[in-house]
Parts: sequence; structure tokens; C-alpha cells
Amino acid sequence: MSRRTDPITAEKVSIVLLTRAAFGTEAGLRAALLYGVNPGLLEAVFQRLPSETRSFVAETGLPKDRRKDER
Repeated sequence: MSRRTDPITAEKVSIVLLTRAAFGTEAGLRAALLYGVNPGLLEAVFQRLPSETRSFVAETGLPKDRRKDER
């Protein structure tokens, strides 16, 4: 599953990862249960290294953040 095909689930997983980074794995799991994230997907994401998780995918169809452009 990717942001391109399911942006709602991707956003939920992103929030869960941020929660885990800030408050620990237990809090991340509670947030995942609260948001209704698929347990199999969550397990696969939690097993990845932080460098293997993508925070932005260019093909999402969302507008580009102009603040990140060179001036």
C-alpha cells in the first residue's frame, strides 16, 4: 500500500509513526488502535528502519510545498 493508492491510511500511519517517535512504541500501538490501522500493515511498518519509511511521495497529487523551493 502506498500514499498514491490510499492517502487516508498513509496519513493515519504517519500519525502513528510520529506518536511512536515522540512517546514510545506503546503509545504508537494505542494510536494505531484508535485510528483503526490494519494490524498486519502496522507490524510491517514498525519492523522497518526509520530510514526506510517515506515521509513524502511525489505522485500523491497534492500540491507541492513552495516553501521548500530555492529562492
